[in-house]
Amino acid sequence: MPALFFQLTMTFTSGLSTISYEIRNTEFATEEIPILFLHSALSTRREFDTLSRFYEKRILILPDFPGHGESTTDHGMLTTRDLAESVRSLLEELKIFSVDIIGYSMGGYVGLELARIAPSMVRSIVSHGMKFYWTEEAIIEALDSLDTEKIRARSQNGYDLLSGLHSANGLDRTVTAMRSIIGHFRVEQLSADDLRSIRAPLLLSAGDRDNLVTLPEITKLYQSQDRQKTFLAIHPNSPHPISKLDLTSFTHSVREFWKAVI
Repeated sequence: MPALFFQLTMTFTSGLSTISYEIRNTEFATEEIPILFLHSALSTRREFDTLSRFYEKRILILPDFPGHGESTTDHGMLTTRDLAESVRSLLEELKIFSVDIIGYSMGGYVGLELARIAPSMVRSIVSHGMKFYWTEEAIIEALDSLDTEKIRARSQNGYDLLSGLHSANGLDRTVTAMRSIIGHFRVEQLSADDLRSIRAPLLLSAGDRDNLVTLPEITKLYQSQDRQKTFLAIHPNSPHPISKLDLTSFTHSVREFWKAVI
């Protein structure tokens, strides 16, 4: 794979949020429709630095969600729908009206939300390691872990790393935003029926050693969907962190998925 790619970093203001994003490969791309990478909770677009190099012939769009990374927000409360709205506003600003999505964890969920509110914008969705069934037990567990003092107590190095990643908005505000997103699942969350109504083909992807998104959970979701437009990929020796994902297996599955549906 080429080691070099053309990269632009820019910002876009939408409402109460300023979105930092990158556009890559504009000089080398041969495919007109870009790939939109959507990152996980408490992370940034940087988590795709390795994976994105497998797609050197595509224009790549990599935003930081509001309140994450180099993006900021004055919203006191956020939902996954709000994140999807911010991404739609960015794409409209860029005059990009069709994308293939690769979303990891929360990013996959936001990709599905985007496909619901702007169906013509989304040609296909790859959702890896996405937790879909937010039971009360799962919400309580997630909220319990979203505490800056508990994060510091677990690992000072981990706390310092997250503080550095989210210095633009401040880690406390980023954690507060994530608590709002998770807590809102008590009020509203996507259903299997919602996914069936999405017209874009969907690849559900997970690692065989993922303790957050278990094989029974991802299989249950897959079996609830229309097999004509929903696909499933399980990757060997892969726990939840994308840094430990078998990228060869993943990229092969994505390319085969695209061959089948676009």
